[in-house]
Amino acid sequence: MIKYVSGTILACLISLFCAKAQQNTYSPNSSFGLGEIVSSEYSRTAGMAGVGIGVRNGSFLNTSNPAAVSALDSMSGVFDVGVYGKASNYKSNSYNDNAFTGNLRKIAFGFRANKVWSISIGIRPFSNVGYRIASDVAVEGSNSTKTIYFEGEGGLYSLYAINAVKLGDKLSVGVITSMIAGTFTNIEDQVSYSYKTTSRLTQIYNKLGAQYQLTNGSGDWVVGATYGYKQNIGVKRRFSIYSGTTEESSEKLKTINQFLPENIGAGISWKKEKFLFAADYEWEGWSGLSSNVDNVKIGDSHKIKAGVGYTPYRDLYTAHSAKQYQFGVALNKSYIEMKNKAAWNYALTTGILFPLRAGQTQKGILGIGLEYGSNLTAPSGFVKENYLMLNVNFSFIETMFMRSKIF
Repeated sequence: MIKYVSGTILACLISLFCAKAQQNTYSPNSSFGLGEIVSSEYSRTAGMAGVGIGVRNGSFLNTSNPAAVSALDSMSGVFDVGVYGKASNYKSNSYNDNAFTGNLRKIAFGFRANKVWSISIGIRPFSNVGYRIASDVAVEGSNSTKTIYFEGEGGLYSLYAINAVKLGDKLSVGVITSMIAGTFTNIEDQVSYSYKTTSRLTQIYNKLGAQYQLTNGSGDWVVGATYGYKQNIGVKRRFSIYSGTTEESSEKLKTINQFLPENIGAGISWKKEKFLFAADYEWEGWSGLSSNVDNVKIGDSHKIKAGVGYTPYRDLYTAHSAKQYQFGVALNKSYIEMKNKAAWNYALTTGILFPLRAGQTQKGILGIGLEYGSNLTAPSGFVKENYLMLNVNFSFIETMFMRSKIF
């Protein structure tokens, strides 16, 4: 049964990922910098606000901290897939629009290579660009106006490999090496002509992680930390002029210098019997990144997340009807600043995990998470977003290396 479910999900994901008309976001704020950054772990812990730096579990692939992959079982391989759907309302002083978007969250596979070394490979979105804004401007030499549309689409994806090593019974370290690449376009669509700027980039980026485990009478504790260094990148651009669908001219623009930010994260988790609690803090040094807009600056971002999971049967596989119920809350400071002020956003999450069984060598877990988010505070001119998002994640665990008993 699990094979059919996983095959169907994989086929749908690949079709969705390859579709040319895919829309990952519809936010005017994605027009700034490198787009709307996807920085949360939207997989097994989606219902716990996406915590992960201090979470350690061998039945799913945790990309928040590469050291967590070392928890994989030595006999099993894990296949993770995830998708989402999001309904949003965007509103400012002069803008009000609704949108529905959805796409891939992650496709990944991981396994234990030997006694101490674990590997995972996968693909996930890094940032999304998608917006359409109408602006009425005066026509020179007359009292009339014309409507100009500013549009954007595309984004960046991360193709990654994780290597994690156990250094004894308590300490684990890991590194996630990502090739971040993609294309996004910005279009100024006027009555007779449209002006299109296409930006492309490809860059290798590394992020380090560590986890330390401790078990005592109070429960099982895991402390985690991550670090990613600042990486300069060159964004190649091309400017084109169109009359209708016909390209009138095209020229290569000067490459602009941008960067991927330095980031530091810390997390902790505590598990005892039926309860799991976890919390994360992340800082990203975006200050200095070009926003591409004169009155908008890019600043550092901060994220705080906390979540709890409750499993009535203590373990998802101790009973046929076992489930895990999840709840979480997140607070983050946007990296977009207007008049030296940034928006503070919050999110409330809930979710549930279901076990799926298919015999001794196969099992799976289906996770469904629901997230509501909005703005606590926002500067004047900032486009506020209220959204409801559904995250679906499927982890398929199959025993790959079984030893035969000799009687």
